[in-house]
Amino acid sequence: MPWEVLAAMDDLVFEQRKLAYSDTSAARFNVNWASLIQDGDARLVRNTLRSFAEDGFVPQDVLTVGGQSLVSESEAVERYRSAIDWFAEKDHMIISNGPYQLETFDSAAQFAQITAFRDANYPFKPGDLYFGTSPVVQISGIEGGALEEGTDFSAIVGLEGPGQLAVQYIFLDPATDEIVRSGSAEALGGNRFQVQIPASEVDTLPGDLYHLYLAAYSDELASVLEHRLDIEFGAPPLQPQPTTPADATAAPGTTPAATAVAATETPDTDDGDGGISIGIIIGIILAAAAGIGVGLILIVMRSGRNRGAGPAA
Repeated sequence: MPWEVLAAMDDLVFEQRKLAYSDTSAARFNVNWASLIQDGDARLVRNTLRSFAEDGFVPQDVLTVGGQSLVSESEAVERYRSAIDWFAEKDHMIISNGPYQLETFDSAAQFAQITAFRDANYPFKPGDLYFGTSPVVQISGIEGGALEEGTDFSAIVGLEGPGQLAVQYIFLDPATDEIVRSGSAEALGGNRFQVQIPASEVDTLPGDLYHLYLAAYSDELASVLEHRLDIEFGAPPLQPQPTTPADATAAPGTTPAATAVAATETPDTDDGDGGISIGIIIGIILAAAAGIGVGLILIVMRSGRNRGAGPAA
């Protein structure tokens, strides 16, 4: 809303005491609850703007920044007169600095007409500021050995994307949420990066399953690709995994975060800790079917005996 309308409303509420900004204040001071759509209140604002224009009033306390006034007296008077002309044309004081304007309003008929404001001199048209989707960092492949005692764990991550690429990682024990190891993956050249855990640390790992979180990023992009790998002792070597760009982004020009805290989707697997195998499900179905079958046979046999006995004499 234009500052001149707000200034006139403040003067009416706090100086003239003819309007109030809330229903409780209106009831307390026995004045109207200010509504710029109502003819009487809008006229009070119009009259105050006329007084401002005649006196050359400028609310310097709010329009002075760093000792410099943002609006001259002539500019303020011009704005007052524009708001007065608006009321003469529209019969209300709802003025907004936006793409739409309230053309007409009839409270009795519950009717409002809003029109779009289109400046013929506006320099852009739809589509002028669309430059297509931004590129993203993608994982082209992941390869590496199994997690086994007595050997180094190594995972090599291939990336695709613009700019200088890099990878941060976290090796996490999901049972305790303890970070076993984290840092920057070693650049091998050709946009390939290596995450390595020496055998001396592998031998001290107490669990069977670990999560390897990867955060891949570029110095030319604001988005970060986050991915999670499930690493299990004795499992086959890592296979290429599907990747999904992360929803979270970092502000342009900032250093990407050193850790990845979100995970991409992982295939559902039976890890033996609450998952139900297909064999168990099939066994339950067969047992239920056998029970139903036995029950049906007993019902048929009993029905046959009852029919053979006949009615009592």
